[in-house]
Amino acid sequence: MERLLFRNLRPLYGWLFIVAWFAILGLMTWVFFRNSGVAQEPFRALILAFFWGLGGWLASESLARPIVSVRQESDGSWIVIRRWPWTHDEERIDPDRLPPPTVEAESDGEGGMHYRCLLKTPEHGSVEFSEHLKLDRAALARDRMASLIRSARTKMPRPSWPGQRIWVTRRPALPSGCSDAGSSWRRSDRPPCRCACRVRRRAALPW
Repeated sequence: MERLLFRNLRPLYGWLFIVAWFAILGLMTWVFFRNSGVAQEPFRALILAFFWGLGGWLASESLARPIVSVRQESDGSWIVIRRWPWTHDEERIDPDRLPPPTVEAESDGEGGMHYRCLLKTPEHGSVEFSEHLKLDRAALARDRMASLIRSARTKMPRPSWPGQRIWVTRRPALPSGCSDAGSSWRRSDRPPCRCACRVRRRAALPW
């Protein structure tokens, strides 16, 4: 069963702000052209053009930030989903490959600080899985993500990897006169044989 671990919806607020901005600006522009025009009020037309340009710059900044969701699949693997208004992409990752999450502080432009919780993935790089205006809440989100990563690592099955070696003990071929000849590999209740065939050899077998 799929489980939602984190979702950063803060970029959605920026998208809604841009929609409201252009809705109000479009209405003001329509009223301006209906009542007067550029020839009659050039200064107001210049102001409207400035706000259209400012809105375009704000839209490019806001729409470039995706909504980030981190989900856990039933098999223990994770999916990081980045979603924009026009598209989305997914990245399947192994929690074992994730480094510890970090918190990055930056100025919000109004004298305050803005804290971003970052998770570095193999393909997407650093993704913002949570954002906060207070450091203690950002630290709490970071610690929760770190705890989820540690928990996923303990529950994930450990696949074999190339080059892994396991040392096993094999019994060599026994001479016909040995008391252990014909016996199985399991320990026997009878006294062990004293001949040279008791020498054991180690063999490295690939996993």
